[in-house]
Amino acid sequence: MPDLNATQAQHLNTVSKKLKSSNWIKSQNIFESDVLLSGNENVTEKRNQLWQKINTITISSFESINVGTGNQSVYLLDANTPDDSAFISKGNNIVSDFLLSNVIALTSTNADSVRQSMLAKLGSQKIIPASKISYYLPKNIDGIFETGKFAITLVIGLIGTLALFMGLLNIAERAGGINVLSRFISPFLSKLFHLFRLVMLLSGTW
Repeated sequence: MPDLNATQAQHLNTVSKKLKSSNWIKSQNIFESDVLLSGNENVTEKRNQLWQKINTITISSFESINVGTGNQSVYLLDANTPDDSAFISKGNNIVSDFLLSNVIALTSTNADSVRQSMLAKLGSQKIIPASKISYYLPKNIDGIFETGKFAITLVIGLIGTLALFMGLLNIAERAGGINVLSRFISPFLSKLFHLFRLVMLLSGTW
C-alpha cells in the first residue's frame, strides 16, 4: 500500500527481487491482492481503518462520475477503465491510495453488491507490516553447503595452532617438563577424582 515511509519503501525495494522469485506480483488494486503490505505496524488498526473506509465511501459508475461536479479523489477499481482525461477534464483526481479517495469508480452500477464483495475480500486478505516482509520470504536452501564451507575453513585455520601446541608439548615431553608438570597436578587431580567417586557413591549412580 502507498502508506510506506522512505525507510520501508527502500527495504521493500531491496527485497523486490526475492519477492518476484517467490511469485509475489505487485497489484495497484488492493481488492485483487491476497496480501496487503502496510506501513502501520498495528495490523488490526489498519484492517479496521480499511473496513470503515469501505463502509462509508461512495461507489459510482464511470458515467456517473463523468457527469458529476468533479473535484473528487477517485480510486479506479476496474482494470478496464475509460480514458483518464475524462476525469481530469472534470477536475477529478485519480489516486492510487484507496484511503485517500472519496469515490470508487467502476463499470458496475450495483454498489451494494460491490461493497459486500470488497468487505468479504478484506476479511480474507492478510495484512503484513512492511518491516516484517523478510519473515515471509523463502529461506535459502544452500545453508548446508554454506555450513560445510565454513567448517572446512575453520578447520584449516586451526591446523596451524594445533601443530604449534603439539610441537611445544613434544619438546616439553622430551625435556622432562611433562613429568615435572604431572608432579604438581597429580595430587590435585587425585583428590578431585576421589571426591567425584564419593559423590557418585552417595548419589547411588556408581
